[in-house]
Amino acid sequence: MFASVGVSEDQVFGELYLAWLKDTGEKNTNDSRKLFREVIERGFGDHQIIMRKERLGANVAASLAALLHRSPLTRLDLHGNTLRDSGCEMLAHLIRDLPNLLYLDLGANDIGPLGIQVLSFVVASHKKLRTLILGSSKSDAYANRINETSATMLLEGCLRSRTLRHLDVSGSSIGDRGLVGTGSVSSSSSSGVTVNNVKQRMAMTELAVRPPSHGSSSRATSAAARNRYISLTSAAGAKSGTGTEDGANMLGLGGGNRRPIDVLAELITNSTTLTTLKLREVQLTTDAALRLIHAATQSSSFAFIDLSGNSLTGAVGDAFGDLIHGRALHQNPSALHTILLSNNPLMQPNSHTAPPRIFSSLSSDRVVIRLHLDNCGVNDTAMATLCQALSSNGALQTLHLKHNAITAEGAVMLARALYQHACLQDVSLEGNILRDEGACAFASMLEANNKLLSLNLAHTWMGERGVIALGVSLAENKTLQRLHIGENHITEDAGEAFAALLESNHSLLRCEMQGNSIGHHTVLRVEKLTARNREAYRNMEKDELEKDVIRLHYQMYKLDEARAELEELQQKKLELGRALDAFEVQFKQEKADCSKRERELQEALENGLEMETHCHEAKSRLDEELLAAQRQTELDVVSGRERYEAEAALRAEVEAAHAALRAELDEALNNGPQREAAKREQLRELQEDTQRWSAQRKEYRNTIAEVQAIVNQLLAKSSSAEGKKKKKGGKKSS
Repeated sequence: MFASVGVSEDQVFGELYLAWLKDTGEKNTNDSRKLFREVIERGFGDHQIIMRKERLGANVAASLAALLHRSPLTRLDLHGNTLRDSGCEMLAHLIRDLPNLLYLDLGANDIGPLGIQVLSFVVASHKKLRTLILGSSKSDAYANRINETSATMLLEGCLRSRTLRHLDVSGSSIGDRGLVGTGSVSSSSSSGVTVNNVKQRMAMTELAVRPPSHGSSSRATSAAARNRYISLTSAAGAKSGTGTEDGANMLGLGGGNRRPIDVLAELITNSTTLTTLKLREVQLTTDAALRLIHAATQSSSFAFIDLSGNSLTGAVGDAFGDLIHGRALHQNPSALHTILLSNNPLMQPNSHTAPPRIFSSLSSDRVVIRLHLDNCGVNDTAMATLCQALSSNGALQTLHLKHNAITAEGAVMLARALYQHACLQDVSLEGNILRDEGACAFASMLEANNKLLSLNLAHTWMGERGVIALGVSLAENKTLQRLHIGENHITEDAGEAFAALLESNHSLLRCEMQGNSIGHHTVLRVEKLTARNREAYRNMEKDELEKDVIRLHYQMYKLDEARAELEELQQKKLELGRALDAFEVQFKQEKADCSKRERELQEALENGLEMETHCHEAKSRLDEELLAAQRQTELDVVSGRERYEAEAALRAEVEAAHAALRAELDEALNNGPQREAAKREQLRELQEDTQRWSAQRKEYRNTIAEVQAIVNQLLAKSSSAEGKKKKKGGKKSS
């Protein structure tokens, strides 16, 4: 129990117990310890603390702030205690250190403007807070004292919150700018919260929410810090002459020219999270309420508004009617589904004016599910309009019309409308003069209606005939669960007859009959019958639960089958996935091989094309060479023929020479000496010719060497000229 909120039992029954003794004034006795244990066991739950109306004060708040630091607490409900400003300061520090807190209720704790202002800083910076309840009612002994300035700062903090959904500031004085709270901060001179500059204000705020330490010294330190805070603020106020509004201006949490209603309208219009706003008994004027309604027409998230007890006139009812009608025509995005306007004079008695348009607008509405118009002056004329609208309405579930001017005629019209209405579950007409005629009309309706769960006809001047008619109808009705018929004119005989008729009813769970002229034994008999029905209802719920368990077992069996089939399918899916992965790998490999083969073929094709080009070039070259060879061959043939002819001629000459030589040989053989002398002469001539040829060859060689030298010089000149041209070309290209 304690571990869920992050504290130990020793801590709770140690420091917290001592703080509780100081706040409550109890003595340290066994009875006190027993009482404290009951309080703690009743208040501490799973991640939540709910301690309502337990006389807790600033000492317990300081102890909680020390114990619950960084706790996983999600709900803190201290409604109806006596925390006051000092306790609120301690809790403000605690809330800042509770990152998971979702719900906070500090209503009816006698918290004044100082505590509200400190709390506004924490609300503005918290990251998860969804519900903030600071409201009080007239019956609370320690109502919170929220004045106009502190309300403005609080609402500015709510405006900066990005998570707030539910806000309750009922019982505060924010409707009239001239009214302030009943606390000690009613003027700039005595408020104790004035400032001189921003830095001083921030320093004082830090003092106000400084974390408390353990033990009694922590409370003394906390008290000292508060005294320093008050002294600093008082001195600053006296020195600067500024009030709470100036401090709010400096911190950006409410300006001197801004009223709470201005911030409320901005909050409703701009917030995307706010859904619920409770403003009961806040002295709201009709003009201010109209401004809030106009803001609600522009919000697609705002759904619940409570403006009870603010002396609002019929213009507010007309404005709500226009909102509902415009939404039906898709002219505004409003999501408002709950409207509470109890204790407002929407209709004046005997004024003979048309009823507010909120009644007629319900005819085309499919969103509003809850409407409270208790003590609003609703008469039979308005009931006629309302019942006509209910004939085509398909959404309203709760309708409260307590303490109005409705007579039996209006009750008969409403009962007729309920014959066909498929959604209305809770109807309350307490405090209207319906008499037996109205009760009989509702009795006839109950015989046919199978949707209504709760009917309140208390204090409606019902007599014997009406209660007996209700008893007869309850013998047939199987759905009504709560019936309130107390404070009527029911006699003993009528009560006994009603109890006897109730014997055959097994659906009614609660029947309130106090305040009638019937004996206690009759009330006990009715209570016994409803207790029987409650037990049967619980048993029926148990049977339904058993059926649900059987159904769940069957569903679990089917789920097991489905799970097995799913596992099989998952196995197949895995196998298919593995096969798909293998196929993808194979596909990628084959694709890579194909790509490689394609590249190789592409390269081979490119090589083939290059070879083809090369072959074409070689063929062209060979054709040219062949043509040149053919031409050369023709030339060679011609030259060969010429050589052959020359050789033939030479052969003839050689043969002739041979013949001559033979003749000479013969002659030499025959004339040897003469022949030798002739040969010697011939040899001498040949040697002379040889010497001449040698000399001539030397001349040719010298000439060739000179020509070669000239050629080399020309080649050297030409190569140097080409080098210079290349250098010039390189410079141009660079």
